Amino acid sequence: MKAKIPVYLSKLIFKYPAILSGRKNAKKNHERILKTKKLIKEYKKNKKLI
Repeated sequence: MKAKIPVYLSKLIFKYPAILSGRKNAKKNHERILKTKKLIKEYKKNKKLI
């Protein structure tokens, strides 16, 4: 699952490049969050069918 860096994060990085020193693996963490949200959405959808 590949996802682009979110717009809000890319704007922050462009405006404040030093912010990257405190944000490790931002892209990987964002992908993890998207995957979790997708799983939750599927779970809720299946839960309604039961």
